[in-house]
Amino acid sequence: HLVSQMLSDRETLLPGGKGKDVYDELFVNDTEYRLGLRYHREVKPYWVHLEDVQRRNYSGTDTPRDYSSYIRIIDPETGEDRRERVWMNNPLRYRGETFFQSSYTPLPGGKELTGLQVVRNSGWLIPYVACSIMALGMLAHFTGTLKRFVGRRERERSKELAALSPEDLQTLTSSKPAIIAFNVAALFALCMLIPGSAVMNSLRPESRDKGFDFYAAGQIPAQFRGRIMPLDAFARQTLKAISNKESLSMEDAPVELESRVDGKRMSAMQWLMEVAVDGRSLRNLQMFRVDAEELRSQLKLGRRKSKLYSLDELLNNWSNANSLIVAARDKDVASQSFKEKKLIELDNRTRQYMLTAEAFQLPRPTELPTDDLPPGITKEMVERFEISQLQQRMDAIQTMPTARIIPPTAEDAKNSVGDPDWLAFAPSFFADAVKGGATQNDGELPSEPFSRMIQSYGEEKLDYEGFNQAVDDQLALSAAFPIGGLNSSKVALERWMQTNSPGTCAFVLYVIGLVMALVYFMAGGHRQRNATWGILLAAGLVHSVDILSRIYITGRAPVINIYSSAVFIGWAGVLSGLVIDRIFRLGFGNMLSATCGTLSLLVAWGLNSGDTMPVLQAVLDTQFWLSTHVISVSLGYVATLVAGMLGIGYLVSNWINTSEKSRQSLYRMIYGATCFGILFSTIGTILGGLWA
Repeated sequence: HLVSQMLSDRETLLPGGKGKDVYDELFVNDTEYRLGLRYHREVKPYWVHLEDVQRRNYSGTDTPRDYSSYIRIIDPETGEDRRERVWMNNPLRYRGETFFQSSYTPLPGGKELTGLQVVRNSGWLIPYVACSIMALGMLAHFTGTLKRFVGRRERERSKELAALSPEDLQTLTSSKPAIIAFNVAALFALCMLIPGSAVMNSLRPESRDKGFDFYAAGQIPAQFRGRIMPLDAFARQTLKAISNKESLSMEDAPVELESRVDGKRMSAMQWLMEVAVDGRSLRNLQMFRVDAEELRSQLKLGRRKSKLYSLDELLNNWSNANSLIVAARDKDVASQSFKEKKLIELDNRTRQYMLTAEAFQLPRPTELPTDDLPPGITKEMVERFEISQLQQRMDAIQTMPTARIIPPTAEDAKNSVGDPDWLAFAPSFFADAVKGGATQNDGELPSEPFSRMIQSYGEEKLDYEGFNQAVDDQLALSAAFPIGGLNSSKVALERWMQTNSPGTCAFVLYVIGLVMALVYFMAGGHRQRNATWGILLAAGLVHSVDILSRIYITGRAPVINIYSSAVFIGWAGVLSGLVIDRIFRLGFGNMLSATCGTLSLLVAWGLNSGDTMPVLQAVLDTQFWLSTHVISVSLGYVATLVAGMLGIGYLVSNWINTSEKSRQSLYRMIYGATCFGILFSTIGTILGGLWA
């Protein structure tokens, strides 16, 4: 038999290791032969020398951003000497061969092993050319058919208009209702999208110190899950993870907390400051979601409409539940009961809260009793042990998935190969306290601004001015010098999106458009239809602002995850409906736009369980394929959605016995949408195969 090829080629596959090649031994006429399986060696007319291999992680995480091989090609025949970088989704083509980055393996002793897959495919362009020809042919065919249909439709419409009286003609063709409705909707959207507090503070700076400027505080850059985001985004994600809400009701809240909250709800950013202050009243704030009856029974919690409970309420009977949680974690996921899964889910929520508290609160050592110490153990030794334990906790926090708000030093930012790592507040504060003399920004310690934010916010006499000044100083830390991965305009834009939510604004307008579209079918006229179209156009523009903002922030195509796909598909469906209504002018397009916009944003809201603009895995990190394959397939989904919704409309029109003209028009709409669905789905599927 033959041993594994992995053993026969160990010295090549694991360079620098202690293992030697292993072969099968065979004796023939007293002659020993060694047999093994090894990679085929093929001599090339050029040399490929590996100069370096790198695995780059997203900053602050262990998630790989890309694997890169830096190679040097020396070709004696042509005299060419070139250096190239080969990384995921970016192969090198040389002399008819393609070099793909296929593997990366860390080796003992700090060494790294890279694998390049070399493929010779002289016809690699043929699939691309064939796909392009097919796409152009289908597009030309469907576009020609659409053009002929639109021309025929315009001729039919001209005949219909010629038969109308001047008054009816004016009513049918007037664009005034659409313009008025669009302007009203645009004004409404503008009021919703203007960040009121930020505008007021800029127009009247003297009024800023009459309250805590949480809008500016939420704009503090924070490194979390591989990217830089506003601190408010982290606060919202964390609060939503433990409570399923982005703000908390002040009903039945402790009086001490109510005195610091303006309004009936506490924002996520203010909740994070309460966590940082670590007041006793926070333990009585209802913020942990418990929605399973089995959990409430286990923890002896009463029914509550909000399904939110305080930390103290959970801890009262936590000891019994904890033993069940430990046992459940030892089981396979498939064998866990519903109750056990919910217990683990609640445990994860409390752990995330504890981690956030440890990272944002001022570090305090765990106090140990010093009475009746054993002989030879002094109070100073106990204090040193407490400090060493605190040091271990701070080191552990720095490796855990929590927000880091202390930017790197100018030297670290300059010398970092990739995006530099930031520091969490508590470990940074502890390090500053230990070092004592290490300063930054004209003598101020890096952790000083946020510690002053905590101090000013927690004072009984509300120190608005001190808090706001500390916020400005914290923002200045990251603006003092360039930092890789930080774009302040992107952070500010995301902060605005979190607060003013163009998606929510578009949803409200879609709902209004949906109601008006229904009213048109029941008792409306053409003025009603035109006004509805104007409102939906304004909603579509706001929806476009949301998508364009996400493209700018992520630097990616509009579809990068399931959340963004719902937003994009709904947006494209809205545009389809607006175009259909301009062609047919029967109200079906308005109904389609309003329904697509409303339902898609509802789906997106349900999918918003965390960061909606996450970093991508290395294998998916490619602009070309995200912009071609993913968009093409998504447009195929859009066309299918449009055809399906129009099909529902066709069935309803038959049930209620509408006019033959309406049913025939719906049939034509379905046919056109299906044609374009075939086009985009076919092209997208082929491009996906080429990418794979």
